[in-house]
Amino acid sequence: MAKTNSKAIEKIVINNRNYGELNGITIYLTGDLFIRLEGEKWNNVPVIKLLQVGRALPGLKHLITIIKKTNTNGNLILCLDETKKDKNEYFVNYDEYRKTSQARFFPVYQARGLDTARFYLNKYFPEEFEYDPNHLKTSDIKKVERQFPALLDNLSEKEGNQIILLEEANRILRSKLRRKRKAYKSAVQDLRIASNLEAYQESLDELKLRLSSGRGFQETSGRNSWQSWIRKNNWLFGIQYLHPIPKEQVGFNNIPDFLFPTSDGFLDILEIKTPKPDVIRRDKGHADSYIWCPDTNTAIGQVVNYLQEMEDHRLEIRDNINESYGAKYGMVFHVVRPRAFILVGKSENWSPRKKEACRRLNYSLHGIEVITYSELVKRGESIISMLRAEAPSH
Repeated sequence: MAKTNSKAIEKIVINNRNYGELNGITIYLTGDLFIRLEGEKWNNVPVIKLLQVGRALPGLKHLITIIKKTNTNGNLILCLDETKKDKNEYFVNYDEYRKTSQARFFPVYQARGLDTARFYLNKYFPEEFEYDPNHLKTSDIKKVERQFPALLDNLSEKEGNQIILLEEANRILRSKLRRKRKAYKSAVQDLRIASNLEAYQESLDELKLRLSSGRGFQETSGRNSWQSWIRKNNWLFGIQYLHPIPKEQVGFNNIPDFLFPTSDGFLDILEIKTPKPDVIRRDKGHADSYIWCPDTNTAIGQVVNYLQEMEDHRLEIRDNINESYGAKYGMVFHVVRPRAFILVGKSENWSPRKKEACRRLNYSLHGIEVITYSELVKRGESIISMLRAEAPSH
């Protein structure tokens, strides 16, 4: 960069999202102006700091815009000396431009800002920057002229300063509004958590009641069947699961009655049995060993067949599901190595050794997990506990 009056040029990078494409643009200050603005403060903030976020100089954005539109290689250098041009460098007197901008400021900020920048640059570089004093008359500014005729006249510096103070008050009000919106969103989130807590707690209480009532709820048939109830309360398997997809929409019979879509676009399956059967039992032929009970073994065999069916027809199943549910869930589903869950039996009275044995047997299944209704209760309690921790303390 060039030097003026043997004073170094200081670089300023403007960071302000309201600058749009100009956000991050570099302007320059002569050393004497840089030192002066570092010492000046506005509301206890150094003016040089305000300048770094595109404030402190009304019409700065528009001044840069006009220069860049006319000369893409042009650089703005704010100075305390006379306004002049040196090759692609436009030296603009900071105080003079500030006074000009304040004097011509009016409610249609962007239009007047661009007009001010063009007016000022035309004054010093008329051969390069054109200025039509009637430019604003052909736009929607006519509406504003009728509403604010006095403001369209050249304002005094005092009046200009008053308008700037009004703009600052408007900025503060917008800032408060943003904070209120943030608080509103937080309140809505708190309400959603509280609502989920209430609904989940009711479901969990109902599950405990069903398990302790001794009633023989059917596995699949009837409105009160275990399959129907679990389908409505699939959150117990994890809040990452979306509402189940019935197999009627998939087009294949040899799969579970419904599939569990995950929030990241994959599919898991669930085979539901009643809480009555035993899950594992001692292996009489081997001391301290356990094996799957017949009902569990049968369920495992069914699930193996389901997984194989889904693997054999994964592309057709994927296309059918995406056609019926892709738009509804706003995602593309994939059929890639589904996980399988078998819900069966209860385990609240199991010994630690029996629980360890069930874990080892589960580990050997590779992609299939046997879950008891007792474990499902614990999962529900864990999810509710997590939501309570996120809930507001008031």
